[in-house]
Amino acid sequence: MQKFINLICHPSRIVLYFNDKVYKIIIWLLGFIIALFGIIAGLVFTTKQYDAYFSQSVTDVIISKDADFDIAYKDSKLSGSAYAIKANGIYIYFCKSDFAHNDYGLVMNFKEEQVDIYYRLFSKKTLYYKDLNIKDFTFNDVKHNQNQARIYFEDLIQISVDSINNEASIMAFFDNASNALIMLGALVLISVVFSLFINPHVQFRHRIRICIYDSIIYLVMMMFTLMFQIAWLQYVALVLPIFYCNISFRSIVVIKKG
Repeated sequence: MQKFINLICHPSRIVLYFNDKVYKIIIWLLGFIIALFGIIAGLVFTTKQYDAYFSQSVTDVIISKDADFDIAYKDSKLSGSAYAIKANGIYIYFCKSDFAHNDYGLVMNFKEEQVDIYYRLFSKKTLYYKDLNIKDFTFNDVKHNQNQARIYFEDLIQISVDSINNEASIMAFFDNASNALIMLGALVLISVVFSLFINPHVQFRHRIRICIYDSIIYLVMMMFTLMFQIAWLQYVALVLPIFYCNISFRSIVVIKKG
């Protein structure tokens, strides 16, 4: 328990563990990493990756266009001229039959009787309109912001995007987890280099141990960032390992022989 407190609250005492066995360092590091991953998983798997604001934003794009549309959804079939909405990793096609998916992100292709949903190049779901129980509407009605048409259109979009929510959540977890690991590795490296300017006489095998322990505070602060949804804490998380490194290595007194 005392070591846990020291790693989080007392960077000057982290040097006490300069000679820890490698397996002990791995155990402590894995413990904090698993805790952070658990929080990430809890958030991404209990949250819709594309919520109602997504379908509303698609409607807003339709409303903002000056030209009229001849696209209509009737009797569980979509017809009209091809139209596409593209924005920052999101591609939505309507009535586009000659379609080759080669985009990285979310792609939805609304064809005559079905919608094909692709996510991250490899995942594909197909939904048939006849199974969705969506009532008739036209894009022009949506464009003129008629309530019923807007509701039916947004239902179609939302049901479609909800079908890949599990895949999107899994990828969101891996994105966040891998970013955290990459940043942790970078902070350890930066701490090692930074520590050389503070106390260059410490042997590397001791230095790397102290720097790894110093960097654990990044994982702790990221837990708080996610749990309390306070975005600016992530910047504190990036700075604290260097701050801890500074305190740790300034507390070391190297006695030279002879």
